[in-house]
Amino acid sequence: MRGPESRPGQFMNAAAAFLARLLPSRSWRSATFWLIILVNLILIVLYFWSRGGASTTIRIEAIDQNYRFFVDGELVAKQFFRSDAQGGIGLLLNKNSELPALPKPSGVDWVRVTQPNTGVVLFEDNFNGSYSDLWENDAGDWFVEDGVFTSTSRRAITTGFQPWQNYIFEAKLRNVTEMVVFIHMQEPGTEIVARIRTFGDSTLAHSVDGAAVDRLDTPRLELDRGQTLQSITAMLLRPYPLALLMFASVVILAFVVRSRWLEQLLEAGARFVPEMANGIILGLAAGTGVLLWYLLYVIGDAMPHVPDSVLYVFHSKVFASFNITADAPPARESFSIFHPHMLQVVEGRWFTQYLFGHPMFLAVGQLVGAVWLVPPVLGALSVAMIYWIGKRLYGAGVGLLAAILLFSSPFFLMTASNFMSHTTAAFTLLATLFLITLPTKRRLPAMFFAGVFLGLLFNNRPLTAIAFMPVLVGFMGFEVLRAGPVKMPSKPWLLTAGAGAGLLVAAAIMYVSVGNQLTLLVLSPLVFPVAFIGYNLFRDRTERGDHFREDLAFAGGALLLFGAYLLYNLATTGDLTTTPYAAQGTFSSDSVGFSGAHSVTLGIRNEQELLSLMLLVANGWPLAVGLIVAVLPFIFGTRNRWDYFFAASFLAIATAPILYVNSAVMHGPRYWFETMPFLILLTARGAQCFALAGSSAADWLAARLHKGNVATSSGVAGLATYGMIAGLVAFSLYGWLFGQQDTWGDREVDRRTPPNAAALKEFNFTDDTLLKEADRLDLEHALVLVKNCPQWWCYGSVFWTNSPDLGGNIVWAEQQTTGDDLTLLDTFPDRSVYIADYARSEIEETSREELALSIQERLDEDPTLVPIGVTTTPEERDATRATDLAGIQAVLEQFAERNGFYPSTRNDLQSLCGYRTLDVGCSLESFGYIPPDPLGDPIRNGYWYRSDGQSYTLIALRETELDSPSTCPEDLFGGDDQQMRTCVEGSLP
Repeated sequence: MRGPESRPGQFMNAAAAFLARLLPSRSWRSATFWLIILVNLILIVLYFWSRGGASTTIRIEAIDQNYRFFVDGELVAKQFFRSDAQGGIGLLLNKNSELPALPKPSGVDWVRVTQPNTGVVLFEDNFNGSYSDLWENDAGDWFVEDGVFTSTSRRAITTGFQPWQNYIFEAKLRNVTEMVVFIHMQEPGTEIVARIRTFGDSTLAHSVDGAAVDRLDTPRLELDRGQTLQSITAMLLRPYPLALLMFASVVILAFVVRSRWLEQLLEAGARFVPEMANGIILGLAAGTGVLLWYLLYVIGDAMPHVPDSVLYVFHSKVFASFNITADAPPARESFSIFHPHMLQVVEGRWFTQYLFGHPMFLAVGQLVGAVWLVPPVLGALSVAMIYWIGKRLYGAGVGLLAAILLFSSPFFLMTASNFMSHTTAAFTLLATLFLITLPTKRRLPAMFFAGVFLGLLFNNRPLTAIAFMPVLVGFMGFEVLRAGPVKMPSKPWLLTAGAGAGLLVAAAIMYVSVGNQLTLLVLSPLVFPVAFIGYNLFRDRTERGDHFREDLAFAGGALLLFGAYLLYNLATTGDLTTTPYAAQGTFSSDSVGFSGAHSVTLGIRNEQELLSLMLLVANGWPLAVGLIVAVLPFIFGTRNRWDYFFAASFLAIATAPILYVNSAVMHGPRYWFETMPFLILLTARGAQCFALAGSSAADWLAARLHKGNVATSSGVAGLATYGMIAGLVAFSLYGWLFGQQDTWGDREVDRRTPPNAAALKEFNFTDDTLLKEADRLDLEHALVLVKNCPQWWCYGSVFWTNSPDLGGNIVWAEQQTTGDDLTLLDTFPDRSVYIADYARSEIEETSREELALSIQERLDEDPTLVPIGVTTTPEERDATRATDLAGIQAVLEQFAERNGFYPSTRNDLQSLCGYRTLDVGCSLESFGYIPPDPLGDPIRNGYWYRSDGQSYTLIALRETELDSPSTCPEDLFGGDDQQMRTCVEGSLP
């Protein structure tokens, strides 16, 4: 006989009964259930692993005036400075350069100063709750937060002068973008300065009284790859706990608020969404067009603000004149907005480095005299198309939300209101998806034109298309396989014959061209078997065969545009396979891939920079929310194939820039803009999954706890979910359009990522003051020479208004103060001549006589400069250039002897100190190098340089052809006119 049960036993039984009611009886058998568990377990582990972000260790050895600078254990610089070999240390944390989305905390974990031989610790601070009294922190700007020493201001903190001589400084930095370390500090302004920049070049310099008397620029830092990946993971998963909390809140709300009449009311309201959606989207698309027009035309002055967009607009004029190229100008240097040249000249043809995709769209606007209308129209159409795509795949609610999210995205608004190519690329991507998902019996024409739009994407942004194609092709193949198994050819001997024929074809190819056809040798045996399989699929009249025939139509459209790509190459560069990009050097191994100075580690750093800005601008939501809504379908175990297709497409396009040598931030992370269609659709889909999962969880709880009198809570869960999304959308629009949020803060990132709509005014330092001044003066039939200045925008702000044949009312050229100016005067003998000054916004009339006299006066100032064509010949000037290269080589070797490496351009081609703020060759001046004065030389910026730090190539452009074969690498300047340049090379032993 059992006795009365104890109170603890009663409690345990009650708890067990409660849990038994909660737990689903068969949930453990569901693949979706285990998928949800697995995904969330992985995310939890990654969240806790990465939450601290990235750390970087630095070490500076200061021994007998020799300084060695290490980062993450790698030597990045060494230099001898004639400094006082004793003094204290100091720190300066530059928060202005900090990327807002990086993990926290940001500061110094620990600092240690030791003697080099004995290891005796001279000073150490671990910042465990406080900091050492040795730090002079009178202003109180530095403090300890979350275990790191940090500051909110740009003020240095120092130990003051210390009688420390030879010593080793070590520190561990946490999530720092830029830190300055002072070594052997005598007093503020007199010290050794080590500047660590994790997203740019670093420096080591000797400063006296606040001025750098000797300086060494180091190559870009290759930080620990694992730490960078940890930081990226932390950035992505920052919102994960908030997402769980938001989900729990919705579940609790839907569980508590269970009213039949409220559900019926909400369901009735939801039924109006599909009925009203078409009208709403029509108004939203029209509003998008008007808003983008206002941002571009009114705020942005209807002008390009980036060198790329200047050339896009100019080349669209060439297309609008129904030509592919224009005749080369009389003096190429007078019409160049950037160096190296972004306008190519081949056999008298003048064209940009870009493919025809984007300029062709802009040309439509040129034909109607409103090129500024093209980006807003494409943006409005993109909003409409993303709605239709979302509606077809997920329902009208998701489609409408996707359109609203795209419209409210700061990234979309700042990009679709300029003349760059990314809006056109996103539009062609959306058009491809729109046609692929088109539910019509005329699928073959739809798929054909889907291929055409993908081809247009390739002829606009090739790397994006190349990244997207494997995902799309794989998805198409998956659709074929879903319809049924692929049948092999009925006669096995055909496979054998096909393989043999393929081998013969490959052997013939290898015989004709050995080397770059190795891939064909491997793949060609598969050609005939695949063809036979394809033939069987083509004859198949089931759903599987329908899919295959649609894929063939798609391939036909894509191949048609690939043929157009080859013909465009032929029309511009004169070779089917040589693109204008290659002529510029964009497609060289130094720019794309890891064979040059670029590396996987640097590529991952570029990706982190792009991600940090993407988190900021994609939706315009708080960083605490980030992009987590787009991940919700996978957190909730989605089985929808389109979700995985969009996610794979996003990842493919987002990771493609890892191959490129830099992040090229401009109007935000522009290399990621083509991911926006996929991200926005996934975000809208994530909201749908969030509402459905919240409703299901609340109903599941109610069923087990017998709560409420209705079987569903979908209305309440949906209202809570979409209410939160509406709040986030309002936050984005109110913040970015009206400048009422401060997510960016006062940081240097503002320069390339507009923090609000007003920042589009005079973006990138470019404005229309000279154009307005020309209108005020009512210039007629004029030649305006813009004074040369170090920045591209002085002349670039007006160049784009030229007509391709230079026959417009005003011809804008850049003043060279060389024979090029005289050439222009001879070419345009009947035009009034003016001199424009961008800095002063002035245009003054002059005469040919005054111009010629001013050139002669400059020549008289330096008797070593000889007027062109007076006492020298092109042959003599070419001989001088060859001699110059030998002198420059001697200076380079002196530089390398002291530093252990050559000034690195990361294998980019640079003028040899033609631009003091850009070219690393200017660092040679402290070794006696004097940049050649362009006066008296018809080739301005005729000396060029590239280096990976271990080897270099020097180039001098020539006026006459070499008598012997050129030794210049073929990839320089695209390999054309090799005989018109002299090259010398060198490398470290």
